[in-house]
Amino acid sequence: MDDMDEQSVQARGGFAYGVKHGDLHVHGSGGVSYRLERVEDPLPGDPVPHRWPEGRLSALWLHGPDFTRTGAASASIAAGFAADGWAVLAARPSNAPGTDPVPADATGVVIIVAGADDWSTPELGWLLSNTVLHRPELPARLLLTASSMNGLPALRAALTPLRAGIHPIEIARPSGGTVPADRPGDVPRGTTDVT
Repeated sequence: MDDMDEQSVQARGGFAYGVKHGDLHVHGSGGVSYRLERVEDPLPGDPVPHRWPEGRLSALWLHGPDFTRTGAASASIAAGFAADGWAVLAARPSNAPGTDPVPADATGVVIIVAGADDWSTPELGWLLSNTVLHRPELPARLLLTASSMNGLPALRAALTPLRAGIHPIEIARPSGGTVPADRPGDVPRGTTDVT
């Protein structure tokens, strides 16, 4: 066996294929993609103290153990943008083709990504490449909810070449005990900006 017959194939966070003496054509992984859907009238909740990084594109990573509270926090922030004429969108798993959900009169765009720590780094990178986020005339914001800070370093690295920043905000459990993650109507009360 000579060196021309040896092959090393490695993959981190995706798929890898090795082919000897031939061509390989790959047409999608068959995995779940996403589509952007318009969120009509996000429900305002208790105010959530937050600070956006500077720039046309920026993000907040809302994290905490209670999915209902982080979701309510993102909806509360999004409701403020909606009141100012911004288009509020949600990135939802789907393989169905989408249409442009941003109305012509929008003054900006906000995309909510629920459970962002369940998205792989390539999936979040694919979202960041969406042209909705790169229209020079529209400021863009990402509201990402997560149970932990696990996906934040990779996302921060992906945002850096785009000259976009991200701030993490911990959405704490209410004082005096734990709250089940599926408790309906729960809204965020204790938030801490950890930047």
